[in-house]
Amino acid sequence: MVIKIFFFLTFLFCQEQFSENKLAALENGVHQLVYNQDSYAILLVHGYYPPGWKAIHHELIEPLNYLSQNNIRTFLFKYDWNRCPDEIGKDLVSQLEILFQQFPKIDQWEIIGHSMGGTSILVANQTLAPNNKDITFHTVATAVNIVENKIPFWIRLIRKFQGFDRCDYNINSLNDEIENGFPSPLVEWRNLQAFDSQYKLYPFDVYDKKIKNSIVYTFPDSIDGERVGHTKSLYFSVLEIVRKLY
Repeated sequence: MVIKIFFFLTFLFCQEQFSENKLAALENGVHQLVYNQDSYAILLVHGYYPPGWKAIHHELIEPLNYLSQNNIRTFLFKYDWNRCPDEIGKDLVSQLEILFQQFPKIDQWEIIGHSMGGTSILVANQTLAPNNKDITFHTVATAVNIVENKIPFWIRLIRKFQGFDRCDYNINSLNDEIENGFPSPLVEWRNLQAFDSQYKLYPFDVYDKKIKNSIVYTFPDSIDGERVGHTKSLYFSVLEIVRKLY
């Protein structure tokens, strides 16, 4: 199967701010959204959007506008979020291998996955063939501790309605890597569960598991007066990652 990678020059997007409509118009695949000759780049991987969810790609807008305004070389991996995380992760690996060939002068990659996108990049971290590039994977607002029989009944019903009961692969499928470490460096950006809209009703702590050799940052409830929840945490993690790049 031929894997399509779509590249858009900066002027197509940076003359105006990013918007949900512009991102929705992109086909699935990898898109270069901010173009320059830097030897480092950020690749964003979005999360899951429930049926009828109106704010599709909303969590990407503020981070992308920030990256564009600061001229940080930026890529986006857009995918069908109704697929299982292992399928998405393996597709990402194939596209990363092509990216590395297309851009050999980029020798530092920061791959950032939000929510379910974080689970998918963990699959990519698990399966990506060793190479000589500096790659750091970042999960943001990604659950690492799921107790299936304790998930609220109504949430399990919704997941079944959405078809995710067919997905045998989940975060618990990565227990070996969680216990022994992933091949490439991993940074976890976690929320306080009580302030995370996706997990606050779970009767167990979705962040209560340590991945060996990972670096963990836990956000406070707010930063500079802004609440840090499930969506906003992607923006604040991007701010910190860019700060560390400089």
